[in-house]
Amino acid sequence: MDAWFPYIFGLVVVWNLGFIGFGALRRLQAGEPIFPKRPDGAVFYQSGASGRSLGNLLQRFGGASRCLVVIVANNQVKTDLTFPFNLFFAFNFYDIRIDVRLSEIRRIERRHRLLMGETVRVFWSDERGYEFTVRDPDALVRALNPAGRIAVTDER
Repeated sequence: MDAWFPYIFGLVVVWNLGFIGFGALRRLQAGEPIFPKRPDGAVFYQSGASGRSLGNLLQRFGGASRCLVVIVANNQVKTDLTFPFNLFFAFNFYDIRIDVRLSEIRRIERRHRLLMGETVRVFWSDERGYEFTVRDPDALVRALNPAGRIAVTDER
């Protein structure tokens, strides 16, 4: 086994570099940045947030823990993953990345969890939803509901 170790190690390194390179190439071809940055005119931006889709059971158990980028800009809320997690396309089945117009949002809920702290749940037109855990939930709610047209429920 010792004689094969350098070859196996080299294969693993090449495999991982190829996997990461493929993810970077895929993002660049889609016009997405490899290192997400705060866009000009962003009303809310946080890197290192947590969140999960409220779709099916798999999506509820999955999600992003302290590696989510939350952006509210140009009347849209978007999420992405921080580098290097954004290079791995395997996270797509968790429905982590969203791009929703603020006008589609139908309901906003604030929840207080014992272990998670305060979360903000957002539901839009087709009753899909997303749960955010951010440092400043008040700022996120203000950014998502600038005109105050949505009644925000607070569940304690």
